[in-house]
Amino acid sequence: MKIVKGVFCMNNRKLISINSRIIRALDDVIMSKHERNILMEKCAFTLAEVLITLGVIGIVAALTLPNVINNYKKHKTINRLKSTYSTLNNALEMAKNDYGTDMNEWSIQGDNPKEKAGYFAETYLIPYLKIAINCKNSGTSKCNLRFKNLNSNEYVGTGSTSTAFALANGVFVSVYVSTSSVVENRVQLRLFLDGNKLTNINGKDVFIMELGGGTGSGTDKNKFWPYGYARNLSCNSYINGSSGNCKKDSTGDKCFALIFCENWQMTDKYPW
Repeated sequence: MKIVKGVFCMNNRKLISINSRIIRALDDVIMSKHERNILMEKCAFTLAEVLITLGVIGIVAALTLPNVINNYKKHKTINRLKSTYSTLNNALEMAKNDYGTDMNEWSIQGDNPKEKAGYFAETYLIPYLKIAINCKNSGTSKCNLRFKNLNSNEYVGTGSTSTAFALANGVFVSVYVSTSSVVENRVQLRLFLDGNKLTNINGKDVFIMELGGGTGSGTDKNKFWPYGYARNLSCNSYINGSSGNCKKDSTGDKCFALIFCENWQMTDKYPW
């Protein structure tokens, strides 16, 4: 046969050869599809393989999930502690505008620690805060604040020597004023970050702050600081100091000071 306009001319022999190549090409296409099906079958997972994979994922999750949860709890605790610390110091600054900047000249009236605590709270804190509960006017069930130290399994209450109130964010603040002749009118605040739950633990849910921080610390005596905090002490001093240390075989009273010293962090040394 002949094709005009410059297209190839082919005789019957050439046509038969072309047809043979077309047939072989079709065979190759069919074979390729078959091979692809075999390949897909080889790539599929068996039930045993799926179960093994899920098991490995479960083991990894079991090993890592507790750390993820603990890190989240630590982060939440620090943010809540930092916010409450700032709120209470801001209230103190507002009180200074009304009563003077030198708190040594402030009057703390009362014949016993509870009366003094009530006077301090009602005069210098509560008027400058948004509070949800004033324990002076509430039933004891709401203000039954209990906690245990890091080295104890026994829960203790804040006792009859203090007063308390709850901030708008749900944090309970227990106020104590010492009548000791050694440290007269020493004001301490115990912060219950998770409110009045019955499983509070010192250093985890409960933290202490006080006016002036540690005795002879060189800190501003007219400000709240973490309990026992001193600018001239190393962070390890709150772990291996004389008393109230932030470790599992002690009370945990100085855990706030350790967090504060570590730039608002709970490092690997922290007894979480």
